[in-house]
Parts: sequence; structure tokens; C-alpha cells
Amino acid sequence: MQNTKLLRKLFILAIVLVVLGFAGWKTWNIFVFRVTGTSPSLRAVPTDAGYIEIFFNHPLAETNIVKVTDPAKIVKETKQNKKSVRLKLSLLQSGRVYTIGLGTISDTSGKTIDAYTLSFKARVIDFGKLPDNQQKAVLEAQNDKGDQLGDPILSHLPYGGLNFKLTALNEDAGDGNSKLVLEAELLLDKSDVQGDENAAVSEYKLQVTDYIKSLDLKPENYTIRYMVTRPSLF
Repeated sequence: MQNTKLLRKLFILAIVLVVLGFAGWKTWNIFVFRVTGTSPSLRAVPTDAGYIEIFFNHPLAETNIVKVTDPAKIVKETKQNKKSVRLKLSLLQSGRVYTIGLGTISDTSGKTIDAYTLSFKARVIDFGKLPDNQQKAVLEAQNDKGDQLGDPILSHLPYGGLNFKLTALNEDAGDGNSKLVLEAELLLDKSDVQGDENAAVSEYKLQVTDYIKSLDLKPENYTIRYMVTRPSLF
């Protein structure tokens, strides 16, 4: 009987602690103006993300003037929504670390975040592994970049074939301009590695150029960087 009473008291105490914790979190969330997250996550920003959106827990003041510190000059446009700021991006370089700073942001009650810094490494991420909203953003960004750069291939990438993956990168040309580079990952299987690997690589390179030709484009007009991915044999 005593054990039953003790368990009941502990159960009631646990409920009280949960309620108090929730009430404390709600109070903190009301009074502390903060960033709640980004889309995409800064741990997984695709090279062709299209945008990064920063979310806040309070409605933003309409009088905000969003000031961006952008050393790499990748932010093309900023747009403030009710509880977020969206940064429209140009194509990113795979493996490069970017840092973007936001100046003072105010909510409708006058609370401010004096500065916020985003730091991330751009990655080549399989299109099929992206969430739906990011897939849509990538497609929109590819179409947009294709229009801007005058290169129709961008509206067809990223592309995943049976034996290769093809993506586009925007790289620094060294003179203040950028250049378009196609990155082709050749996917060898176990039989390729155990057999004539060079022949397999040559065949898959041919498949890449054949795909470009199928778009009525000329492979020789592009810089294509090939990477070979081998399987684990054990």
C-alpha cells in the first residue's frame, strides 16, 4: 500500500514538473526573440540550394532593413516574410565554407537580435535525398540560373543515370567572374572493378556525353570534371 501511495506521489510530481517545464518554455519563448532554425539545415546545404531561409519565433517588424554581410557575394536577393528572412543564393562551390551575416533584426514588439551569423559547407547532395520543399527550390533555382547564364543544361540538372550522376557547379574563374563546371560521378559496381575497370570508366564517360547530346547540346562546350566512385568489395 505504501509503495502504491509513493508511486502515485511520484507520478503527480512528474506531471507537475512537466507542466512547470512547459510553462517555463512558453514564457521563455514569448520573451526571448530568437532564431528557431533554417531551411535547408546548415548541416546539409546543397550546391544548388537556391535559397536559405532563416526562421524566427516572433513576427518581424515591417520596418526592418535586412543588412547582409556576404564576403563571397552569393546572396542575390533578400526577402522578409512574416516570421522569416529568405536569402536567394547563386550556385555554390562543393566543399567550400561560406559565412553570411545578418544585421539587426527586430520583432513587432521592439525586441532585437543584434547580429546573426550563418556558416556552412556546400555539398553535392543527391536530388532524391532532399525533402520535397528543397527539391522544389532546386528545380526553381536551376531554371532561374539557366535563364540568367543562358545555358539550357541547368534546367536538366541534377541528373542521375544508372551508372553516373551529373551536377553543375559555379566556380570562381579567378578574375572576379564565375564559370560553369559539370561534375560527373561515375558509379562503378563490383563487376567493373574486378573486370576491365578502364573500359567501364570509358563507357560511363561516353554515357555522360551521350546524355548531354540527347539534350541537343554539345559536350565539348562544357568543362566536365569526372570522379570515379568504387564499391566496397567486402
